[in-house]
Amino acid sequence: MPGHGGGGGGFLEDVLIAGGFLLVQCIVAGYIVFVGHLLALGADPLAIILVAGVASSAFFLPFAVALERFYCPSSPCIHYLSAQSLHCFWLLFFALWEELAFQDFPNSGGSACAH
Repeated sequence: MPGHGGGGGGFLEDVLIAGGFLLVQCIVAGYIVFVGHLLALGADPLAIILVAGVASSAFFLPFAVALERFYCPSSPCIHYLSAQSLHCFWLLFFALWEELAFQDFPNSGGSACAH
């Protein structure tokens, strides 16, 4: 097949990737419907975000550990702690700080920095 790197089984790989994308879309759609029902029942949105974050972290943790052990079976991968990953950490830290600093909190009457 043109465009594939000479590995055979290109059609099956394409079908599996497309099927995976379709499965993820169905899971997200089900999650949105479920969260919509929870919000209609009066659930706190922050509690939903917290529980969903903890649940997804607990779900993906074994996969992350297995992937790390696959790539570095004898010792932790120290080379991941490079300057580039440190820059990514600070980028994420400041992005989250900016998002939290300018939130419109219900009892504050506006932005958290507008006092």
